[in-house]
Amino acid sequence: MNKKSRLIGMFLILALVFLASGMSRASQEGAKRPLTHDDYDSWKSIVRASISVDGHWFLYLETPQDGEADIVVKNLNTNKVFRHTIGYSGEDTDSERAANPRFSYDSSHAVFIISPSKEEIKKAKKEKKKEDQKPKKKLGIMSLSDGSVTVVERIKSFKLPEKAGGWVAYLKEAPPKEEKKEEEKEKKEEEEKAVEKKAEKKKEEKKAKEEEKEKKKKKEKKYGTPFVLRSLKDGTETVFENVMDSRFTEDGKYLLYTVSSEKEPETDGLYSIQPGKGPSKPLLTGKGNYAKWTMDEKETKLAFLTDKDDYEAEESTFNLYGWKVGEAKASLWISHTTTPGFP
Repeated sequence: MNKKSRLIGMFLILALVFLASGMSRASQEGAKRPLTHDDYDSWKSIVRASISVDGHWFLYLETPQDGEADIVVKNLNTNKVFRHTIGYSGEDTDSERAANPRFSYDSSHAVFIISPSKEEIKKAKKEKKKEDQKPKKKLGIMSLSDGSVTVVERIKSFKLPEKAGGWVAYLKEAPPKEEKKEEEKEKKEEEEKAVEKKAEKKKEEKKAKEEEKEKKKKKEKKYGTPFVLRSLKDGTETVFENVMDSRFTEDGKYLLYTVSSEKEPETDGLYSIQPGKGPSKPLLTGKGNYAKWTMDEKETKLAFLTDKDDYEAEESTFNLYGWKVGEAKASLWISHTTTPGFP
C-alpha cells in the first residue's frame, strides 16, 4: 500500500471515530431524564373549587405533594387573579383540608384558614417548642376589590352566615403561656430536688393521694377561648371571652354562642347577638355544660341540652331547653325530674 492510500485510510478511520462519538453525545442529550421524588413532590393538584354566589368569582386550592400550597381566586369576567399561601402541604400536614375556603354571601370577600409554613414547622421542631408555643393556624380574609389579605393569628375556626354578607366570626386559640425566665427555672429545679429528700417523701405521697381523690370528685370540664365578631365592611371587631361554640342563623340576623369559664363559672351559658345592632344578651346562664344544639328548618326555634340544673350532682343529668328566636330568654322544655326516662 502506497503512502497516499495509507493517509486516506487513516483519515477515514478518524472520521468514523468522530462521527461515532458525535452520535453518542446526541443520543445521550436526546434521552429523557428519569423521574425522581423531587419531580413527584412538585406536581400540583387543584382541589376545593367553588364559585361565588354572584357567579363572578372562582376559587380553588393549588397544592403540591410537598411544598407551600396556595389559594387562587379568579374573576371570571376580567380574568384578574389573586393568590395567597395556605401553608405547607406535605407529610403529616393538613393545610388542604384545614383551609376551608369560602366566599362571603355578598361575594365581597374570600375567607380561609392558613396553616403553618414549612419553615415555621422546622423551626418549632428544632427549638422543641411546647404545644401552646408551636405555630398555630391563621385566618386569611381576602378583599375581592383589590386582593389584599388581612391575616389574623392563632385561629381555631371561622363561621360565615349562609345567606347574608358583611360578617365573619372566628374562634381563637387560648393565649400562649409566658415562658419562664432562667432564674425561675433554676429556682424550680432547686425546689424539686428538695422535695426528693427522704424526709419529705411520705408527706408528698400523702398529698398526692389526697389530690388524686379530689381530682376524681372534680368534674371534667372544657373551657372556652376568645371569640371575635368582625365586620367585613369596616373591620371593626367585638370580642367575647371563654366561648366554646357558635353559629349564625342562616339569614345572619343572629349569632348564637356558648360560654364556659373557669374563673367565672356563673357566666356559663347560651348568648345571642344581632350583628351591628347592639351588645350580646344572655338567653340562659348558670354553671354547667351547654351542648347539642339544633334549630328547626325555618329557624324559628332553637333546642339545646344543659346540665346546669343538676351540675353539682356527682353525675349530673341534662335537661332540654329551648328558645324561640326573638324572645328575651330560653325556657325549660323537658326536665329529667318530671319526665320519666329522659334523657
